Amino acid sequence: MFFEQLKRICALNGTTPTSIVKKLGLSSSNVTSWKNGASPKTDVLEKLAQELNVPVSAFFDSNAPSQQQLQPDEAELLEVYQKLAKSGKRQLMGRAYELLDGQAAPQAEAGTTPPDIDMVAPIMERGLKK
Repeated sequence: MFFEQLKRICALNGTTPTSIVKKLGLSSSNVTSWKNGASPKTDVLEKLAQELNVPVSAFFDSNAPSQQQLQPDEAELLEVYQKLAKSGKRQLMGRAYELLDGQAAPQAEAGTTPPDIDMVAPIMERGLKK
């Protein structure tokens, strides 16, 4: 189970288990042993999680959505998010919550949208047309 989740998470990040292991300075024989059912030690799990920007629990959560389950715009947003530095990720999450709050607030007129959405929509549409 661990190895399948690791493979899935690596694929979502555009990499492979072997590449990640090498990047962390670990032996590639680890990948073979994980493939055969072994689980990594806690310190290795933490390094993998940090490198792949996921919680340790993600390696054991078979209910986590796979890339195939995402809509194209969701996959694109995830891809952009994964490329951001930590501060950019925090900013993006803050803006996302601001947009959600704006949608939940009652609108003055039917059919109007919060200004934030009007500003972001053309940018998202441009990205989707790539």
